[in-house]
Amino acid sequence: MAELWGLSLMGLLTAHAQPWASTNLTLWLKADAGITLDGKNGVSRWADQSARSNHLEQTDANRRPTVLTNALNGLPTLQFRDDWLTRGNVLGTNLFSSNSVSVFVVQRQLGSDNRTTTLAWRGGNEQRLYLHATYDDTLSFQVGNPSAGGNVATLQPSGWDDVWHVISCHRNGTNGVIRVDGVAVTPPAVFTTEANVHQSAELIVGSDHYGNTFNGDIAEILIFNEVLSVTDRQTVEETLLNKWAVAHAPAALPDLMIQAASDTTAAGDDLYQLQPESDQIRRESVAALRSTSFTVTAQNDGSVAGPILLRASESATPGWRTTYWHGTTNITADLVGSTGYSTSVLAAGSQIELRIEITMAGVVPPGIEKTVTLKAYDLYLPNLVRDVVQAVATATAGVQADLTVRRDRDPAPAGDGLYNTTGVGQSKWQDVFTNQPAIYHATLGNDGNTNAPFSVRGT
Repeated sequence: MAELWGLSLMGLLTAHAQPWASTNLTLWLKADAGITLDGKNGVSRWADQSARSNHLEQTDANRRPTVLTNALNGLPTLQFRDDWLTRGNVLGTNLFSSNSVSVFVVQRQLGSDNRTTTLAWRGGNEQRLYLHATYDDTLSFQVGNPSAGGNVATLQPSGWDDVWHVISCHRNGTNGVIRVDGVAVTPPAVFTTEANVHQSAELIVGSDHYGNTFNGDIAEILIFNEVLSVTDRQTVEETLLNKWAVAHAPAALPDLMIQAASDTTAAGDDLYQLQPESDQIRRESVAALRSTSFTVTAQNDGSVAGPILLRASESATPGWRTTYWHGTTNITADLVGSTGYSTSVLAAGSQIELRIEITMAGVVPPGIEKTVTLKAYDLYLPNLVRDVVQAVATATAGVQADLTVRRDRDPAPAGDGLYNTTGVGQSKWQDVFTNQPAIYHATLGNDGNTNAPFSVRGT
């Protein structure tokens, strides 16, 4: 063996030297540590830097990945070209839990290979811990039998091929998510089966059990047999992004907050939802032919500057009118249109305010609601909802007198839908001869949503 890197150094490190709090690391492969080379720059052994000693080897000298020195941010990486490393008889519990695991990978996939497997553990009855990154342009994270609900998948982001990425995949009970370069690329997805981890199977890096080899480069792999806390997950992602100089995904992180007219503060800060719930639903009552407004703040909580894309949807309730404003600009057509409304580029931590104005423009029975839902996206993945808020206006009982006036010769009365005490817009006059009457037709209507008597007086 020509060279051995990192084993003595890693043996000196303790859990306290790691930047994350979790002690449940089950596999840690680093291209800058634990590499054993043969005489032809082939990797015969990749030593696990976790305490589980899941070291991988390749006895076939023709199937060994090679080391590229000074390949990424001054560090070495492993080059896989139909090569792989294995470890036999790995007990599932020595890698992951039946419904809980976090996997992190730093890799670059060649665009010329459209069916790849980064890592694979496969027991009986198709019990798996697999990461296809990617397979037919799809990221697939499998924990359990994929045909029975042990799979979460999504299309690869744009600009995937031949580019370094930090991938993190997580299963927490039935919930699963795949993240790329610090950004979720799937909405929270659902696993519907648990994995049988009480069996042993071969662990492979660079291929799977069907010969779907990985063509590309790998810098680092970490597996935890638990789902990491948000803090730990962010710590691992940021550590890998910084260590290997991988760019963050070019995406803003939208955070929507909403404040009703009667609220003193906005709700929903640092709360990211795919469906409106709890405080991110605000309500106001609206009297007959009156309006109410909601203020929505769209903030970029990410570390990368970028625009936020907003789309609005409304309940199909007659008698209401909704208008959307950014400052003095009416943006209704954009927000309710198919393309949505894109903000300007928002620096990290910056925000804009929008106003939703809901008006009872017709007769709406008391208790009937108008619901407006505002969803936020980033332009990196413009079809993946990042946050959502909802405004609800409820009609209250009320009356509204409406007087109109018409002369005999007028084709239509004046004043319909005008409510004032000055007569502006609803006054008529005419010339008359001595002892001749001036005839006007006054009509009293109730434009409200509740029956009530009126008193009419003349002066």
